[in-house]
Amino acid sequence: MRDCGGAVNLRDFTNAELRTELLRRYQHPNAIRLQTPEQIAKHMQPLYLGLEREEFHVLCLDSRHYLLRQARVSIGSVDQCYVDPREVFRPALTCRATGIVLLHNHPSGDPEPSAQDVALTRQLRDAGKTLCLRVLDHIVVGSQLRGASTELPHVSLLARGLFEYSRPYAAEGRP
Repeated sequence: MRDCGGAVNLRDFTNAELRTELLRRYQHPNAIRLQTPEQIAKHMQPLYLGLEREEFHVLCLDSRHYLLRQARVSIGSVDQCYVDPREVFRPALTCRATGIVLLHNHPSGDPEPSAQDVALTRQLRDAGKTLCLRVLDHIVVGSQLRGASTELPHVSLLARGLFEYSRPYAAEGRP
C-alpha cells in the first residue's frame, strides 16, 4: 500500500478501508479519553490547584468518552457557586456532545459533596434527559492539604451512589 517514500497510494485502499483510516487519523488525532473519575480528576487537577473560590466546569464527551470540550461555566465564592443549567448545557450542545461530566471544587479542602451538590446533580441529570444528553458523573475536587501528595482528593457522586445514571428520554425504548 505504501511506495518507497512512505506516501499512501489512495488507489490501493477500498472505500471502507480509506474511511476507516481517515477516521482513525483525523477524528481524534490528539484526543483525551476520560473513562474513570480518577482520569478525570487527574486531567482537571492543574485547573483546580490553588483556587480560593469555587469553580464549576463541564467536560463534554462523545459517545466513546473522548473529550470534545471543557468549559468553566461558573465562578462562585469561598463556599458556594451559582450554576445556571443553561450555561451547563450550552457547551455540550454547541460541540454536539452525547454526555457531560460535571466538576467543581471545594476550596475548604473537603471533597465531600453537600446536599445542594446532590440536588443540583439530579436536577441537571433530569434536564439533560430532555436534551438527550447524559450526565455521566459529578466529581467534587478538594484542595491540596499541606504535606499531602500532589494528587487532589476527589469524590465521584456516581461512584458513591448519590445519583443514578439514566438514559436520555429518546433512548429509553431502546435496549
